[in-house]
Amino acid sequence: MTRVVNRIRDEFNVEVPMGKFFGGPTAARLAQLIVQQEIERKDADEINALLDQLENLSTDEVEERLRKLAGQEGPAEKVE
Repeated sequence: MTRVVNRIRDEFNVEVPMGKFFGGPTAARLAQLIVQQEIERKDADEINALLDQLENLSTDEVEERLRKLAGQEGPAEKVE
């Protein structure tokens, strides 16, 4: 079974824990686990990209975006 889990990791670039592998040892369940891992990895990549963008914003840019989210027009009070 370790060979199968290693092969899945190598082929699909996902980690399927042994417990989950044995918890539903059907091809359909295995496919579901692989897809779930791929979705989680994609979500994490998107979140990291957004965090990188946020880290590069100035205070003024952050305040402007927060005003837009809050639906406010005009300059906001400076927070120090």
